[in-house]
Amino acid sequence: MPRPTAASGASGGLTLSRTPPRPATSSSAPAAPSVGLNLSRPGTPASSSPSAPSAPSAGLNLGRTPAPSPSAPPPPSVGLDLSRPPAPSASSSAPSVGLNLARPGTSTPSTPVGPAAGLALHRTSPVETPARPTDISSALFAAPSLGDLRELSEEQPVIRLDPRQSAIGTLAVTGVEAIAWEDVERVTGAANRHGAHIGVPVMTSGNRPLVGFHEQNAVVALRHLRKLRRAIFIAGQVPLTVRVFDGKTVAVVPANRRGDKAVLYLSRIGAVLELRVEYVAAQAPDEAIWAEFGFTMSIPHS
Repeated sequence: MPRPTAASGASGGLTLSRTPPRPATSSSAPAAPSVGLNLSRPGTPASSSPSAPSAPSAGLNLGRTPAPSPSAPPPPSVGLDLSRPPAPSASSSAPSVGLNLARPGTSTPSTPVGPAAGLALHRTSPVETPARPTDISSALFAAPSLGDLRELSEEQPVIRLDPRQSAIGTLAVTGVEAIAWEDVERVTGAANRHGAHIGVPVMTSGNRPLVGFHEQNAVVALRHLRKLRRAIFIAGQVPLTVRVFDGKTVAVVPANRRGDKAVLYLSRIGAVLELRVEYVAAQAPDEAIWAEFGFTMSIPHS
């Protein structure tokens, strides 16, 4: 006769009762499922019979869960996954789904877009503009200005006009016998006060000569100074006198102690004009003076 099991008290706690012995059965009969507390490690075969299959336990299982086999795929997680998602491979990068600022009708590039899905704002480099030529007149050596000297001679041969004096109005030279000029394209010409001329005249947009004679005076149109490269003014029997728009003047001694005659050499350096006096043989013809200063007359077009 089986023993009576202990009944649970008023506390309502867990009852640890001893399972009544069961009659011995043959080794071929399957073991009945246990309904008590099972503290055995899962996966341990039952001691009753090695050939009998183990029945599933229906009680509380406090054993260690066996580690899954490496070959078996892990079960899918249905909870909250806080792990970092794997980085996409370069061959399967997804196209961008962000804001598209392309102009309508513009074809999309065939190259796959990177994984960025947001709006990418890239700083574009400004359009490069060609650099303006540097004014080399600021790097020149110091020289007297127009007004600092009353006359130019072998002892004080150079003066330099400022940018304002070099660009406004007309530079006039009196007492000139002949002139020669050269523009920035190396077009050269020459003329004298009697009206004879050779080479090619350089005309301005107002159909006036860049360098020429006007009422027995040699003049330079300073408004078009950028076209001029250099010019020479050959003195006659009277002193040369240079005058600019603001009334400032400077005289040139017409001959030195040896009797050589003066040649006023005008050159543009950046935005300013420089005046230098040189002396040549008194009987030298104009052609020899042109050659001495490096002028070769241009051939007029037919």
